[in-house]
Amino acid sequence: MDFNNIKNIIFDLGGVICDLLPEKCLSQFKGLGCDVEIFPQQYSQFSGLFQQIDRGTISGHDFCEGMRIKNNAPQLTDRQICDAWNSLIGPVADNRFEAFKTLRKHFNLYILSNTNEIHWKYVTENTLIYRGENASTWFKKIFLSYELHLEKPEIEIYQTVVDTAQIKPEETLFIDDNLINLKGAEQIGIKTLLSTNGDWVDKLLGIAKQP
Repeated sequence: MDFNNIKNIIFDLGGVICDLLPEKCLSQFKGLGCDVEIFPQQYSQFSGLFQQIDRGTISGHDFCEGMRIKNNAPQLTDRQICDAWNSLIGPVADNRFEAFKTLRKHFNLYILSNTNEIHWKYVTENTLIYRGENASTWFKKIFLSYELHLEKPEIEIYQTVVDTAQIKPEETLFIDDNLINLKGAEQIGIKTLLSTNGDWVDKLLGIAKQP
């Protein structure tokens, strides 16, 4: 892949910036007495309540109420459900934060994520914090599915990003851990990189060092 002339880098959130802990999340919900069979097999392919909250068509409270109804568990509080749901979000390795500090000197950095108000609140208050600084400020703009009412891999969400940020697709690199999402971005000319477990760090730092 030719990464020459890259000026903008768009990062997925879960699985690229922060780790995801699906087994822990399922265990937490199971501990609350929830039927884990209602969860999608792949967290990148949400449906039902999970897709609705990621798309922003229901609120966090509505999501919790839906979980209570589906699990016949009226005793569960919003806090219990949100804590279990947030256990999906893992940490951000220090080397990724250090990479962002370097990369933002050379590129415009953005986030594009299929996420919801519950997870995003947790991430900004707990996960994107590095040495006392909220690292979310390191990105020029952050695009979230629940705010846009669009989701990857819909072409419209990528077009919204380039139009809003006023960037050129051919000068933009998108990094995601899901091949389907990359294919959507490629349809409008964005360059892509499939990456998991933080292996993007060395690749991007290598690009930054190129003359």
